[in-house]
Amino acid sequence: MTIQLATRDLPASTSSSGCEGVVEASIGIDLTLLGAAHANASTSVGAVLPVGYANFSRLVSSACAAMRGGIDFVSLDKTFRSRSDDPRPTEAVKVAAWMLSRSEGGVSVEVPPTVGAINAAVGILSRSSRGRATIAVEPVEGCDLAAIARAAAQARSAGIGFAVRTAAEDLTPSSIQAIARFADSVHLLTGDPHRAREARFALRSAAAAFDRQLTLLTEIGIIVSGSMPAARERSLLVETMTGRPVFDGKASVVGTVYDVADTVEEWICLGAVDGIVFLPASLPTDLASVIRGIMPLLYARGIDTVCPCGHRDLLP
Repeated sequence: MTIQLATRDLPASTSSSGCEGVVEASIGIDLTLLGAAHANASTSVGAVLPVGYANFSRLVSSACAAMRGGIDFVSLDKTFRSRSDDPRPTEAVKVAAWMLSRSEGGVSVEVPPTVGAINAAVGILSRSSRGRATIAVEPVEGCDLAAIARAAAQARSAGIGFAVRTAAEDLTPSSIQAIARFADSVHLLTGDPHRAREARFALRSAAAAFDRQLTLLTEIGIIVSGSMPAARERSLLVETMTGRPVFDGKASVVGTVYDVADTVEEWICLGAVDGIVFLPASLPTDLASVIRGIMPLLYARGIDTVCPCGHRDLLP
């Protein structure tokens, strides 16, 4: 299920013109926080702590609740651990496949940007007969994008989507061309919707030149409470507990469900993104706020007509 909002759309190619219309925006939520908390075994404290495990029943129940609440997919990022003493990325992929077998929605899982990790993920996820799987990678300096592109093609042939996570400041003309050749979607990390809009136009135009379609999503961190003061108190508490700024370098909203809905509508209606991935500060508190408060607000603001030229964005 997707939300529909009026948008000032961008052209899919340099030869077409933008138009006022309606965009179907996909909504996801990250459930990485439900993984095992990893302790540093090299420290005196980490060495004696018992092994922690992800709460698998809560993972599945949260994913199912998200789908029933209208969210299109859930995601696990590269920091997810199924157990605190096992950093292998294949464990996260196995959990994603397990979640797919128990829910009807989509699951996105991030793996290292190597051919071996991608191929291993394809082998595990392709065995799942339910749901929609997506593999995400975040390219690092020196990684072989040509090899990743070949691995992405194999993923697509197995019915698995392929996404690239990247910061807006890391996009260059050459990387835009490379990503546009093989990515189905891009998860852009930025706090500026105008910068996201420029990136979306550049990526979609480059993809159109290769006769491909590409969607852009952004991650928005959320801390939701019944009032702005209460949300700020929660934000300060999270910063104190983690020892670092909340959602550093990413878009974020600290406030009520109305503040979050306003921000989502702003990004989508500006034509900055094709969808949003919520990063909750705590689970299940913020998940409940998304399902019971934010999603109903977004649906209520939807418009059921399309623009006169009939243009409609494609979903990831």
